[in-house]
Amino acid sequence: MNELSNLRVRNLNFEEKQIHVLSKGGKKGVVAVSPPSCRTLKITYLCENGLTIGLRIKE
Repeated sequence: MNELSNLRVRNLNFEEKQIHVLSKGGKKGVVAVSPPSCRTLKITYLCENGLTIGLRIKE
């Protein structure tokens, strides 16, 4: 969970539905994200950054 606390938008790959993480030991990893979770991440990011005008997210 610590890896997610340092999550940056550049670490999210919505097309591949993956999150690139860096562990405490400096090891790089990739975490698969389910389609519903990916959708939630997109909406949350857009809403938190005021980018919801004309919001259209594919299912």
